[in-house]
Amino acid sequence: MSRIPETEVMNDPASVDAYTEITALGGLANFLMSKLNPSNDNLNIADIGCGPCGYYNELLNIYQNSVFTSYDASALMLEKAKLVVNPEKVTLVNSFIPDASLPANTYDIVLNSLFLHQLPNPAPCWDTIKQIGKKGAKFYAFDLLRVEDSDACWAIVNGMACGSPSVFQQDFYNTLRASFTVEEIEQQLLDAGLVATIETQEIYPNCSVIYIVGTL
Repeated sequence: MSRIPETEVMNDPASVDAYTEITALGGLANFLMSKLNPSNDNLNIADIGCGPCGYYNELLNIYQNSVFTSYDASALMLEKAKLVVNPEKVTLVNSFIPDASLPANTYDIVLNSLFLHQLPNPAPCWDTIKQIGKKGAKFYAFDLLRVEDSDACWAIVNGMACGSPSVFQQDFYNTLRASFTVEEIEQQLLDAGLVATIETQEIYPNCSVIYIVGTL
């Protein structure tokens, strides 16, 4: 199925609410949490496309002595994030990538969750990771994978989001259509000159998440 990109910046309140629900769907971040190293704390961590910071309670429990700078282009998303993050630990920044003003060679870890599918061109995401991460920094990313056809998308939506508001169901469908395939992401990493380990996990029949872990 051909990819249909979503709107790059979410400025519709109903869509922002729907996306906030998607970030909590099916324990999407659980695998990512299992890859993080809690013994290596006191770090400077960035999150590109942080959205509503839906899994930050778990993240802050892992990195209790670290500080976070979390970037998103949507002011509405950041308003949602303010409701769940600790402002003493997390700095929220409104930024649209590519952004040359972001600090170079600064962060020990760069995160990227459910963000790739939002971009018409994913190259700025990988370029930003290289821009802001220190040499030797770890980067972690995860997103849904594109589903093979429209009927399969709706079967997933109807199975996983049955009874949810229609705007949530439509946004979930749009996300599945806008996501990339494993092969496309492998090519993106190759084009960016990044080396990473890729794993996938099926969270529902025909619906999988891709997890990417690499070192700069």
